[in-house]
Amino acid sequence: MFGFQGARGIAINSSKCSESTVNVSVGCDIIGLTLDPMLLIDGALPSGPYIASIPVFFTCQTTYMHALSDFNMCNGPSGWLTSPENYDCLAPCPKDTWSNVDVTLTTGQYFSSDGVYEHNSGLDFSCSVGTLEGTSTTFCEDGNWSPDASSVKCNRLFLQGQPCTLFAGLVSSRRS
Repeated sequence: MFGFQGARGIAINSSKCSESTVNVSVGCDIIGLTLDPMLLIDGALPSGPYIASIPVFFTCQTTYMHALSDFNMCNGPSGWLTSPENYDCLAPCPKDTWSNVDVTLTTGQYFSSDGVYEHNSGLDFSCSVGTLEGTSTTFCEDGNWSPDASSVKCNRLFLQGQPCTLFAGLVSSRRS
């Protein structure tokens, strides 16, 4: 089994406990690539070049996320397993203020510190009182709710200020 140590490119053959120098000049650079500005490689802004055969960790800044594997690797002259240009950091969706609506997170994650839902989060809407108007389910797709959930609300069973009777006269909004 071989492992790299430092930038010198020294490989240690653990089965024989000997050390030999390896040429690690064959790597992958990111110069000239169009990268998503939110992309991080190994927790930092991409700078390269990256040594061949060493796995690197691809993530996005803050609450953004991508849909590809977190791990990628430079294959030397043949390039990357997955081109860094294919990594699109997808925006989270804002928490909306749905009036009188019960909201249930069905998939994904809510980041209370940022007040956002991650990309691909799903929400179900329901009403504890009244009837639901608008969509009953929505999903976060790169910063937008789909279908649009901005008009979701619960309609009341009666109009405020109007006389009405509930439960066949047992409870009334009229004052005698």
